[in-house]
Amino acid sequence: MTAVHDVVVLGAGLSGLHAAHLLRSRGARVRVLEARDRVGGRTWSRTIGRARFDVGGQWIGPGQRRMHALVGRLGIPTFEQHVDGAKVLLLGDRRSVYRSDIPSLGLRDLATMPVLLGALDVARRLGGDPRLAPGPATRRLHALSLATVADRMNPRVRGVFDAALRTIFGAEAGDLSLADFLAYLDAGEGLLSLAEARGGAQQTRFVDGAQTVSERLAEGLDVRLDAPVHEVRRAGEVFEVVTPGEVVRGAQVVSALPPNLLAKVAFTPALPPPLRAHLEAYAMGRTTKVLLTYERAAWRDRGLSGELVSDGLVSIVMDATSADLTQPALVGFVVGANADRLAAMPESAREAAVRAPLERAFGDAAAHPTSVTMLPWKDEPYTGGCPVACLPAGAPLLDRALEVPGLHFAGTEFAREYRGYMEGALEAAERAAAGVGVSA
Repeated sequence: MTAVHDVVVLGAGLSGLHAAHLLRSRGARVRVLEARDRVGGRTWSRTIGRARFDVGGQWIGPGQRRMHALVGRLGIPTFEQHVDGAKVLLLGDRRSVYRSDIPSLGLRDLATMPVLLGALDVARRLGGDPRLAPGPATRRLHALSLATVADRMNPRVRGVFDAALRTIFGAEAGDLSLADFLAYLDAGEGLLSLAEARGGAQQTRFVDGAQTVSERLAEGLDVRLDAPVHEVRRAGEVFEVVTPGEVVRGAQVVSALPPNLLAKVAFTPALPPPLRAHLEAYAMGRTTKVLLTYERAAWRDRGLSGELVSDGLVSIVMDATSADLTQPALVGFVVGANADRLAAMPESAREAAVRAPLERAFGDAAAHPTSVTMLPWKDEPYTGGCPVACLPAGAPLLDRALEVPGLHFAGTEFAREYRGYMEGALEAAERAAAGVGVSA
C-alpha cells in the first residue's frame, strides 16, 4: 500500500506552491502534482535574445503586500517598470500623445465615467461579490453584462475603457457579469489601480522573470511534474488522486487549479451539481502576449515611454527592456475578440499585423524587431487562457461557500483580495492552507 500524504496539492503555480510551503511549515507531508513540465503556472519566464523575459504574468504593485514580503524573503531582485517619457494613444485614425498616467480625454469624453463609478459604488455598498452567497441585489447585477454600462460611454472613453478591460480580463464587456466585474475591481482597489503602472498593478518587474518566485518556492518541496490529474476519488478516509503515472493518496486535497480546469477533473463521488455548474461557467480570458526585441530602444531616443493604449488589434504596449538595459524590448497584449482575430489570420500575416500599430505609435524603428515571440495562452492545454477566469452574466451561482469535506480551494480565481493577480494567488493559498487540519 502506498504511503498516505497529509495533503496532496493540485497545481505547482504560485498558489499551489505557497500553500504547500505553509502546510509543510506546520509539519504536514505534502506532495504537489503539476501537469506541465515546469512550475510557475501562468508565470513563465524564457530567455529571448540577451535577457530573460516573462511570456506570462510579470508585474506586482505597491498594494500587493504578500508578494512584496515573499519576494523580499526569497531575496529575488526587482526593478521599476519604465514609464518615463510621453505615451501614445491610438483611437481610430487619431494618434495623440500624453504625459499623465492615464490617457488624457476631454471633459465631454469623461462625462460618461460617473456611470461606471456609480455602479462600482453601488457594488461596494452592497458587498456584491457574486461568489459569496449573493443577495438579491447582487443577483440582479449578475444578470446583466458589463456591456449594459459600457455601451453608454462616449466612443472615445469606450475605446480607452475597452483597452484596459481587455488587458485586465482578456475579455470583452459582453463576456463579463456586471456584478463579477465590480467585485473584481473592488478586490483590487479599483479600475485605476489595476490599469496603471506608476503606483498601480504594473509598477514593479522581476529582474530574472516572475517565474523565479515559483522556482524558488519549489526548492525542497515534493513536486511531481508531467503529472496531470485526471480523477480524484474518495476511498474511505483518504483521497486517491489519479495521474497517468501513479495514484497518490492523501488525507486532504488542496486544488490550486483554475475553475475551468478543475471542472474537467472527474470526482468520485461527484462534486455537488451546483458547485460543478458554477465551476464550468467560468470562462478564461483570451490573451496573446507578444514580446518584441530590438537592437536599440529607439522609442526612448524619441522621448517616448514605450506605452501605447489603442482601440485596435494591440490593446496595450509597454516598455519591456531588461533591467540591465542590454536587451531593448516592447511587450504587447492582443486580447479578447482581437486575440480571436489574430488566431484566425494566416500565420505569415500575424507579425505584420502586430508590428503595424507599433510603427504608427513609435516610428519606423518599431517595425523592425530582432525577434517576435507570441504566446496565445488559450492554446496552453493546462491553462486554457489568461490572465484570469471570470463569470459571464447569468452564470450559475452558489447559495453557500465552497464546501466539500477534505477539499480546499486555492488559486487566484478563488481569492478575495487581488483576484487574478499573483497577490491573489497567495491570499487564496493562505485561506486554503488555514482550512486544512494537520497534526504536527
